[in-house]
Amino acid sequence: MRPLRIRGASSARDAWGLAVVVALALAVSWAIFQRAIRVGDLLGFDEAYHSLWGLLIADDLLHARFVSILVDTNRQVLWPPLHSWYLALLFVVFRPSAVVARLSSLLAFVATAVIVYFTAQRLTKIAGSGRIAVGGVVASACLIASGRCGFAASARATATGACT
Repeated sequence: MRPLRIRGASSARDAWGLAVVVALALAVSWAIFQRAIRVGDLLGFDEAYHSLWGLLIADDLLHARFVSILVDTNRQVLWPPLHSWYLALLFVVFRPSAVVARLSSLLAFVATAVIVYFTAQRLTKIAGSGRIAVGGVVASACLIASGRCGFAASARATATGACT
């Protein structure tokens, strides 16, 4: 009897495609880290909001105040608490800082690229569709990273593959 396989999965092709996707996402993440996160200014409104709640929840976790975790989770009214929980776990492991708060977005970016790759492969069953879809994700990250220099420079950076 043959072992069961995921329908539409080709292990060798998926492994190489996944390697390309992860390498590309990590390269763009490194460029964003070097040009935006490492030299970043003070946290903006959204960043500060999530980081504050993540810091409160991390403190509750470290001191085993489980009722406070529930209260701090319930008091978040602008966004769902998933991002704050994620930040809290990162703050517990790596200590709180603006760099850790911003790096969490790069981890989510790499995970999004992997999810988009497998979703496109499964939905279309066309060779290369996952890499094309991830190209769109990476291009959007390049545009976001280069957004300070205006639309024309962003389009030029994306067209030449130079994320600034």
